[in-house]
Amino acid sequence: MTATGIEPGGVYYYAYGAGRRLYGPFVYRSPAPGPLTFLYVNDLHAGFDPADDTVGRDKAYKIHSVFAEAVGENPDTAFIVAGGDQTDSGQRAEEWNALLATPVLRSIPIAFAIGNHDKKGVMQKYYLNNPNEFDAALPSPVGKTYWFRYGDVLFLIFDSTNANATDHIRFAEEAVNQNLDAKWRIGVLHNDMNGPAFGFLDLDNNLIRTVYTTIFDRADLDVVLIGHSHIYGRSHFLKGNRIVGSGFGAGAKDPDGTAYISMSAVNNVASATLPWQNVWTAKRCRDDITTYSVFRIAGDTLDFKAFYAGGGQCDRFQITKTDPGGRPFVKPAGIDFYKIVQFGGLIYALVDAANRAQN
Repeated sequence: MTATGIEPGGVYYYAYGAGRRLYGPFVYRSPAPGPLTFLYVNDLHAGFDPADDTVGRDKAYKIHSVFAEAVGENPDTAFIVAGGDQTDSGQRAEEWNALLATPVLRSIPIAFAIGNHDKKGVMQKYYLNNPNEFDAALPSPVGKTYWFRYGDVLFLIFDSTNANATDHIRFAEEAVNQNLDAKWRIGVLHNDMNGPAFGFLDLDNNLIRTVYTTIFDRADLDVVLIGHSHIYGRSHFLKGNRIVGSGFGAGAKDPDGTAYISMSAVNNVASATLPWQNVWTAKRCRDDITTYSVFRIAGDTLDFKAFYAGGGQCDRFQITKTDPGGRPFVKPAGIDFYKIVQFGGLIYALVDAANRAQN
């Protein structure tokens, strides 16, 4: 079903159902033109245990309480972005029923990326209706990469559980070049390729860093939202796997490179806080408390704040961007050594697909 005729700044009521059973009415307030406010969360981990119904109940309530708090504190929220691992198993409809039970999602849209737990099954694709999906040559059975626009902001939602670099670079190039009038570019993927944890020791994260660093640099992304480690961290500005700008202090003006931001988990929260941070990490917060972040983008300014669920701000940073953006996806002038990565990623993706077929 598709709703049409929705105008900015409007208030709409809807109901849904089948046969004699009807639910609602619910209210949807379409955002008015102007500054964009959106929320970022990660690792929701809705669960289900047939032997213990408190598992699904408690995890669903945690998701609801975080969403309700974040939206309550930010009533101008246009939508929520969730960076993967929506559920524990990726296989149970009960997990998705629990995740979507919160009344918050009756009125606020949410955009999901694919996480490694989601890849354990294929359930996620049955619950989503994503815009601008990319038809990959080697698609994932879980879902597709996609992009969407909101005003001057382009969002690119990647599937970091698929190593086929050729599909990812084609997707990024198409999305960027179709939206050259977007001033801001934000990427989303699950794995903490430049997060504050031990990602540099993890084989998958090293592969993902090899696949995506060149893509993000050529796409000229301002921010990439990550997760997976359940550890909070905001990086310095990185380019070519090197620090090219400082993330210390209150903000940066016209920085080069990309800032990577990861949240601690909504459910399955870390038992303790990582006692150190990597060289490329500019800011850490506690990991044993759920965090969520609020982005406000208006004109030349991106204002980022991170909060602990239950109260308390733990991070704030502002990026000022005076240039209009609009640079096309970069193509190398000489030999493109990234072709080697594309070949290796294809082999890895084919092997992974074969293993999934056997299982």
